[in-house]
Amino acid sequence: MTTKMPFLFCRYSFYIGDDSLDATGLHSALNELQGKYYPQTVAAEKRGEATIVVMKPEKIKVGKEDVVRWIIGHKPGQRTVTDYDSSKQEIKYSIEQDRHIIHSAIIAVPRLGALAVSDRTNALNMGGRPALSRTKAAIQKIEDSSFDFWFLNPGDVQLIVDKLELKEYSFTVRRINPTPPGVLSAALDASYQNEGIGVHRGSVRPMPGEEMIAKEGLIEATSELASAGYGVLGFKGETETGYSAQIKKPQFSMDKKENLKQQEKSQPLRIFIESEGNSDEDLTSIVGEIVRFYDRDETTNTNKKPT
Repeated sequence: MTTKMPFLFCRYSFYIGDDSLDATGLHSALNELQGKYYPQTVAAEKRGEATIVVMKPEKIKVGKEDVVRWIIGHKPGQRTVTDYDSSKQEIKYSIEQDRHIIHSAIIAVPRLGALAVSDRTNALNMGGRPALSRTKAAIQKIEDSSFDFWFLNPGDVQLIVDKLELKEYSFTVRRINPTPPGVLSAALDASYQNEGIGVHRGSVRPMPGEEMIAKEGLIEATSELASAGYGVLGFKGETETGYSAQIKKPQFSMDKKENLKQQEKSQPLRIFIESEGNSDEDLTSIVGEIVRFYDRDETTNTNKKPT
């Protein structure tokens, strides 16, 4: 049975002193941490709460790439349980102590300074962003270390979209005030004014077997509006290997400055790897997508840390 597994893709940096760690150095550092519990925050450390653990670090050769894989775990220490009192017809909630560890897998290609993290959230898994923040908290316990991660920088989204076969384009845009950013957006805005439309939310998809392109129509006009702060955009596409990819639409605001602020935030690239339960094949697929999107290319700046 095929299962779609979501992964967040991002850049990362890991230094000890002034030295950037290669695969061997990263593996060695994670081995230094593995199996020990660390606090997530300074406040947690003061309370004596150590809940983060690095598990199963390993260095693997995947094709030509030296890859480091590990699992980051978090022990909440308690859980909410539900019971039902049928005589009173009441649902009761209580807190009980729990040894359960939620966890997520992380796969890094140190040559590229890029990684993918499992983004499933359920009773067993914590999701991609919490997994990265907990990895950072654990690594900070290594003396003179620095670990950071970031998603797509402003301007990188289109570069990533250009590498996808676009399957869905979603947008939320509003009327212009006062100056249209381009000829197409001016024409679209004029139609909004004629029909009394203030906000336009929509999504478009290609016909089966066809491909969408921005060519003097709705996509280009709404893109113009969004680039000037009058809207926000989202994308779904397909990689060369047929995996679904997604860049979510940011939260929309009627405030132009707020939309521009949303666009300045880093946006994660999410790819859904189709798994048939073979971990070696899954690993090869994930590493292949990391290389596809993050291999160094002079025409992109996705490998540059935001200032």
